Amino acid sequence: MNVITVGALAHGEGLDEDGADDVRVRPITRLHEPAPFSRVGPGPGGAIKPDVVEIGGTLIFDPVVARLRGGEDVGSAGVLTLYHSYLDRLFTAGSGTSYAAPRVAFSAAQILSRFPQASANLVRAVIVGSAEIPQAAQERLQLLGNDATRAICGHGLVDLERAAFSDDARVTLYAEDELALDHFAVYRIPIPEPFQAANGERCIRVTLAFDPPVRHTRTDYAGVGMSFRLVRGCQPDLIFDHYRKREQDDGPFPELAARYNCNLVPGPQAREKGTVQSATVTFKRGVEEYGDSYYLVVRCESGWATHIDRQEFAIVVELLQKAEVQLYERVRQRIRVQA
Repeated sequence: MNVITVGALAHGEGLDEDGADDVRVRPITRLHEPAPFSRVGPGPGGAIKPDVVEIGGTLIFDPVVARLRGGEDVGSAGVLTLYHSYLDRLFTAGSGTSYAAPRVAFSAAQILSRFPQASANLVRAVIVGSAEIPQAAQERLQLLGNDATRAICGHGLVDLERAAFSDDARVTLYAEDELALDHFAVYRIPIPEPFQAANGERCIRVTLAFDPPVRHTRTDYAGVGMSFRLVRGCQPDLIFDHYRKREQDDGPFPELAARYNCNLVPGPQAREKGTVQSATVTFKRGVEEYGDSYYLVVRCESGWATHIDRQEFAIVVELLQKAEVQLYERVRQRIRVQA
């Protein structure tokens, strides 16, 4: 539950020159469609599994031998890899999630080389926060619905450049922190004026990763739970008063109007079953009425793990504006002024 699980995407049709000319040999996939051998969860407690996908080759159907053939039989159906007996030859081809997982490990290593002090939680959050389901996979799976697409592809294909860098119209903010059990933290997210205006499609993506104690002998596998909410348009005092633990004499907690909560997708029931959670809210109209600051509420809920009193976690927030605006510079100026 505390590791990154990986599924596989196809690198193409997998046909070589001979197979492409043979009408009997049939491709099963096209580029970035789910590989036919990719495993699907659910993970522990119904968590999304796999978390991400990467290229792992494909299979082709060969009626001459009446079976599916992978990269081990037909090199073009697999991905290039090292041969186990290097004295005979250096390279070979293969198909499987075993070839997709090392590509994600490579991305993790590249992120760690750029952020050498990053915790495992931050590396996981950055990797998952950079992933997006390819259009080809969405089109192939659309008849099964969004839930099935997420179950097969997880959060999507890892984008290493997106994970490691911001750019003019995309800003990534991150934090590593810890929370006492049954406590919460509130983070202020600066929202520049161009992002508020109806200037093309804009997205906020939040990714949380934590590493609770786990125990295979329990139905509730994770010993601690965590979750997040993105709130806008109200004062921090109201947010703290809404989420804080109340004594009997305090009376009922003040409600937060539904319009204050950002509609993050996937919703809480789908994302909160895992230890790496990612969700996105998309705006197509102006949101000036909600002000220049949003608030991310991160909660830590106690479970059976009574031997710890604090839980470490990492949070990554990405602001993306599809129009050509200087979003990065405006956010940096806001953060510098507030610091």
